[in-house]
Amino acid sequence: MDFDVISQGPQFIKHYVDVLDDYGVPMITPAGGLGAHINAREVVSHIPSEEYPAGSLVAALYLCGGLRFVHEPKTLRFFTGRLELVSDWPEKLVAAYEADFGLDQ
Repeated sequence: MDFDVISQGPQFIKHYVDVLDDYGVPMITPAGGLGAHINAREVVSHIPSEEYPAGSLVAALYLCGGLRFVHEPKTLRFFTGRLELVSDWPEKLVAAYEADFGLDQ
């Protein structure tokens, strides 16, 4: 086992969490070894815990991103499925942002 290679994943995740935290994105800290986790309870604090705020946030991000599954296997769909954009929503969002805040933000 090459520990230099193995340690790169957790180091990258920590860096990613630190950068998002610096931008003000509520993150679960300290960073874990398997992924960067947004603090959904803080982002969607109006959703009660029993209504699964993390799942609601993820669903909203998929919808806002304009993604629909084009291949959805019966098992491990989030790891092996394929997604495609279904609209030009991301471009419209960028245009609206630039209109409101300019290009220097």
